[in-house]
Amino acid sequence: MRTLILVSLGLFACDSPDAPAAGVSAVEAAVADLRADVDDLGAVVDRLGAAVDALGAAPSPAAPCPDEMVLVGDTCVDRWKASVWDTPACDGSGVAFGVEAPDYPAGFPASGDWTTPVYACSLEGVVPAGNLTWFQAAQACALSGKRLCTNAEWQVAVSGTPSDVDDCALEAGRPVPTGAYAACVSRWGTHDQVGIRWEWTADWVPGGAAWMTPADADRARATPWPATYGDGADYTLNLNGQSLGAGTMVQGLPSAVIRGGDYSNGSEGGSFAMSLARGPSHLAPYIGFRCCQQRAR
Repeated sequence: MRTLILVSLGLFACDSPDAPAAGVSAVEAAVADLRADVDDLGAVVDRLGAAVDALGAAPSPAAPCPDEMVLVGDTCVDRWKASVWDTPACDGSGVAFGVEAPDYPAGFPASGDWTTPVYACSLEGVVPAGNLTWFQAAQACALSGKRLCTNAEWQVAVSGTPSDVDDCALEAGRPVPTGAYAACVSRWGTHDQVGIRWEWTADWVPGGAAWMTPADADRARATPWPATYGDGADYTLNLNGQSLGAGTMVQGLPSAVIRGGDYSNGSEGGSFAMSLARGPSHLAPYIGFRCCQQRAR
C-alpha cells in the first residue's frame, strides 16, 4: 500500500509542469521501495518453503507401544504370553527355551544371575515358555527392554477375558500355542492371560498363615470373590483371609503372585484366579509370564 501511494504521488508530480524532475525522482524511489518489498517477500517465501521441507522430513511421532504390545491405560502390555529365545529378533528364528523342560542355558540359571542373555518375545502361534523361576522371567523381560507386569497392571489388562473352559486353555491338558483359543482375548486386546500357563507378576507378598506342603493345598484354597467376579469359581491360594493377619505368622519364603490359571485348572482358573503358594525360586511347567513397559511419550 505504501508503495502504491508513492507511485501515485510520483505520477501526480510528473503531471505538474513546474516539477518534472521531482516527479521522476518520486517514481524512482517508489520503484526502489517496491523492489525491496518484493525481495523481502521472496525471502519470506524461501524460509516458509524450507520450514515445510523440514516438516516433511521429520520422523513420524513414535507409536505409544511396540507392535507386539497393546496400550492398557498408560502401560504397554504384551499381546501374548512370553516365549524365551536365544536371539532378540523375536521373529520365530533361533532356539526357544522352556517349552517342555527347564532347558535354559547354563549361563541363565534359576537365580537369574545370567552370563548368557536370553530374550522374552510376544509371539502368536508358539508355545509360550514355562519351567522358569520369577528371577529368570524378570531378567528375560529386562534383557528385552521390558519388565514383569505388576499384579495391578495384570488385573486391568485381563478385563473382559472369558473364563469359560471352551474359550481359554483351562482344560487343554498341556501347554498350547498362543492364539490357539481365539476367543481368549481381553477388552484391551491381550490374549491368553487366562489358561495355557499361570503368569508371574512383579509383586512379592507375605505367604499365608502357615508353610504349605502339597498336602496342605486344598485346605488353603478359597473362593472369596462374589459370583459377579468372573464365574464365581476363580480361586485364590495361600491367603489367610484377614487383612492384618491373625495369630503368629510362620516365617518362610515370600510368595510371588501368579495369575490366571493353567492348562489343567478348569473352571478354577480365570481373570481373578491368583495363587500365592509359590516362592520366586519355584519353577514348574505350569508357570509362564508376560512383560510390560511404560508407554512411549
